[in-house]
Amino acid sequence: MNPKSLEPIELITIEEQSTAVMQQAQPQSYLYQTARRLKSLMQLELIRRGLFARQIAALRKSR
Repeated sequence: MNPKSLEPIELITIEEQSTAVMQQAQPQSYLYQTARRLKSLMQLELIRRGLFARQIAALRKSR
């Protein structure tokens, strides 16, 4: 999966889903670590695109 090819709303959705997985998984588990990496990648891509907290909150509301 290439985060550069995703729409901003898709990045936000994936970030939210990875947060949900992290809350359910054990911190030492492979699933938790993978979700954490995925969340970090999505956040970095949002930052690269210039979307910060205020813009992300607006996109979440518009869904």
